[in-house]
This record gives sequence, structure tokens and C-alpha cells, in this order.
Amino acid sequence: MLVSEVLSLRRQANRQISSFRIRAGRLREGEQIWREGQEEVTPLDEAMFRGRLEMQIVFDTAAATGRILEALATAPDSVVDDRAGGLSYFFYAIGDVERGDEFYERNLVVDSVQMANMPERFRPLQELGHETDRAFARGDYETVLGNEKEMEQIWLRLSTGQDPANWALGAVPAFEALGQTDSVVVRYETWLGRRDLGGFWGDARDLPRAYERLAQLYDEKGDLEQAAGYYALFVELWGDADLELQPRVQAARARMEEIVRERG
Repeated sequence: MLVSEVLSLRRQANRQISSFRIRAGRLREGEQIWREGQEEVTPLDEAMFRGRLEMQIVFDTAAATGRILEALATAPDSVVDDRAGGLSYFFYAIGDVERGDEFYERNLVVDSVQMANMPERFRPLQELGHETDRAFARGDYETVLGNEKEMEQIWLRLSTGQDPANWALGAVPAFEALGQTDSVVVRYETWLGRRDLGGFWGDARDLPRAYERLAQLYDEKGDLEQAAGYYALFVELWGDADLELQPRVQAARARMEEIVRERG
């Protein structure tokens, strides 16, 4: 086996281990393992990785934004060019349409060859994905839902062999914003019932949130048996999570124990 192949396999293993640590709420350890598995890590790479954790797992958007803006201020143009797609997604996610558009257009130029070579059948997905990100940034959640459903239908027509449940969470933020919590429950439970694991990052980010949110929503509905079950899954998954995440674990454990006492 070539040295390059060995290194590639090692990096892949590091990414997987990193995701498992992050899924368990051990963010610092996961970040360190990710860093060790990279050939080269720029300050912007570190800021984007940590910012993603802060925004999507810790729910500290202000910290993520400050970190990424600080790194952007000193990053060479070549580095920013290579990360333009990810930066576009980030700024749309925090509601900054102007910056999202700026980096999206920059990415179209940088990846012009790749875009030109994209198979025609995938172009509608790329366009709808961009429109969906912009709609979310504007707070146009009805458009987000319509686009998400259209993308799901396109994936089904493409017959890629993937389990459609893997795509179920795309619409969750819009359902949450619109207060349609029954749809949030359906989407999370559909995703949890999928046949394969999907992407490592998706599981690392979404599995603890699925358990935590389903517990809260069933609790609000008065279905205490289901709530206690999901609280237990969340507490088990994040039992050894970082200190900054422990207040959420403690709150879930306390509510789970309260339900058990109430139900005898």
C-alpha cells in the first residue's frame, strides 16, 4: 500500500473517531483528534471547525461569529477562496444574507470548473440548496419547506439508493421556526429510524439534539413515558460530555428522575 493511501486511511479514521467524540459531547477531544488528522490546519480552518461546534451543538452563535470574523480578517485570499463555500453556508445560517451572497459568488468563481462539470441531473439540487439557504437567512420558512420537499423528491427520482430518512432533518429548523412541533417530532423519529448512519458529522451534531429535543417535545405534550425514554438516551449519550454542556445533561437527568417519581 502506498504511503499516500495509508495517510488517507489514517485521516479518515481520525475523522470518524473525532465525530464519535463530538457525538458524545466531548468537543475539545474531538477537535484535537480532528486537528491531528489534518495535513495542514490554518487559523481559518480551526475557526470554522470550532465555530460549527459552537453554533450547532453549543448554540452560541455569537461566539462562532466572532471567532470566524477574527480569523477571516487575517486569512490569505487563497485560504478564503478554498473555504468560500463553507463560509457562504455559515453566514446564511446566521442570517447574514449579504455576506452569504458574497462568499457564494466567490465560490462560484473558485469552483467554476467543478460547477461546469456537474452532471445535469444534480444542478437543480445545487440551485435549490442555495435558494433554501438564502430563504432561511431571510426568515422565509415557508419557502424553505417547499424547497426541502422538492429536493427530497428530486433525490427520490435520482434513485441513488440512499435511505430517504437520511434527508429528514433538512426541514427541521423551518418547522421549529414556524412552531410546527408535530412535524419536528415526525422528522426526528424518521431520521432515527433510518437504515444507515449517514454522514459522521451529521450523527455527531444531530443525534444528541434529536434525543434532547424529542424528550422536551414529548414532555410538553404530556407523553411522559416517551419523554423519559428520550431523556434517558440523551443523558446516557452525553454523560461524560464537556463541562460547558453538563447543565443540559443535568437538566435532562433531573426531569427524567422527576417523571420516574411522578409515575411511581
